[in-house]
Amino acid sequence: GSTTRVTGPGAADAKALRIAANILKVFKPKVLGITLQSHDIAHGSYNAYVEVIRRNDAEVGKLWDAIQADEELRGTTAIVVLPEFGRDANLNERNGLDHGDRSDSMRKVWMFAAGPDFKSDAIVRDEIRTIDVCPTLYSLFSRQPMPGGSRAKIIRSLFA
Repeated sequence: GSTTRVTGPGAADAKALRIAANILKVFKPKVLGITLQSHDIAHGSYNAYVEVIRRNDAEVGKLWDAIQADEELRGTTAIVVLPEFGRDANLNERNGLDHGDRSDSMRKVWMFAAGPDFKSDAIVRDEIRTIDVCPTLYSLFSRQPMPGGSRAKIIRSLFA
């Protein structure tokens, strides 16, 4: 449909999120992973980076709205969004942001989780390690501990 005509900064991410909404609606998979990569424009332009983030936020909102509009998905579907790492605290020589200065901005990232199993309208300020995300998501599918004896733990403060 109109997704093929999406253009501009972050167009690939917008298309991926719109296609994800269609996949959820038609196939209702148990797990769907989406990788967004347009934000990597940050290396060369801070302003373009912010524009991509704004667009992605809007598209994730549309994806959430599509989930809430589907009677079957509404009570069973969660969204978890997080970056793979942060960005440097200061702009580089190209007026962009890299990811390697070892600043707090680089090492501390945000995470968004919404769905029937998660707290609503809550901000969890506990320090959480990205390694803890996998067993947390695993716990949504199984009430058994994650196999393998990992040092990672379930982020229980996210759950309702």
